[in-house]
Amino acid sequence: MLLARRSATELLAGYQYALDAFGPPAAAPARAAELWRAGRFRAGPTNDRPLNLGFRHERLWLRIVVRNTLPDRTRFVWSFYCSLDSAVLYRADATGRLHRLVGASARAAAAERAFPARSLSLPLTLRSGESVLVSGPSGS
Repeated sequence: MLLARRSATELLAGYQYALDAFGPPAAAPARAAELWRAGRFRAGPTNDRPLNLGFRHERLWLRIVVRNTLPDRTRFVWSFYCSLDSAVLYRADATGRLHRLVGASARAAAAERAFPARSLSLPLTLRSGESVLVSGPSGS
């Protein structure tokens, strides 16, 4: 996904998601890699509506490759405007291994989060032209 002004259709076309049961093993980057290798991720909807899976007792993993198309180093914010317990953002290194960048919990006051907002919001800073794989689970 190119991070610039895009239509909802373009934004929605670039991500994939997987559902996973709660419980051991805990949400971890290794689990995301395992789900990816097992072919459990699938493309999200490509219409102008956000992914809506209803109320589920499962962990939702999202995966997307993003690229900063702006001329300067820019801070972006991935916001979840829905009722989530928690969200974590991971960034892949050159080998594909995921490393935790930031997390947010609905149990913490907005002022205590990495990006102080009512919605769970995860900041990500990219250099001009930089591309990264970002992934994250939601749920506790």
